[in-house]
Amino acid sequence: MADDNDFSLERSFERYGGLSDYIITTLMDKLGLEQTHIDKAKEIIDMIEFTIEDGEQLILINIGENVQVRIKK
Repeated sequence: MADDNDFSLERSFERYGGLSDYIITTLMDKLGLEQTHIDKAKEIIDMIEFTIEDGEQLILINIGENVQVRIKK
């Protein structure tokens, strides 16, 4: 029976391209997430930047062209 499970996992890894892809796809299925949700989350995360200006820690959120929210940490 262990051989059947090993074979099934091996086929799953081949299908998904590796362990990390298999885990991500399985979690997305269980949570009902689609790739568009992941893409939107990445887009939002890419808008956030951490920096130090004049000795102050800042969180910068780039909303659009020349539009930025600055939060002092």
